[in-house]
Amino acid sequence: MAKNSRATIIVEARRSERTDIDMPAAVDAGPAHNIRVIVRNISAHGVMIEVSARLAPGRPLKIDLPRLGKRSARIAWIRDGRAGVAFDEPLSPDELAGLV
Repeated sequence: MAKNSRATIIVEARRSERTDIDMPAAVDAGPAHNIRVIVRNISAHGVMIEVSARLAPGRPLKIDLPRLGKRSARIAWIRDGRAGVAFDEPLSPDELAGLV
């Protein structure tokens, strides 16, 4: 039961609704560290990506999203080949609508 309670807390703590998506993108994680990723979901506050590179939580980066260009962000979490990326500035409703 605690497992379900924890999942509920995590969902309720999210700042914005997520939309499933399948979008290629690029991550610039520093000099000579450009990575191709797949965006699996998106919200105004961030994205979940599939990534094979080793990235650490808290690491600053820029994610290059189609039709939006590069956005400053940081790695929020990483687990099992997926990572949460939190934007430094949330997407506007119009920016988000242009991607989904």
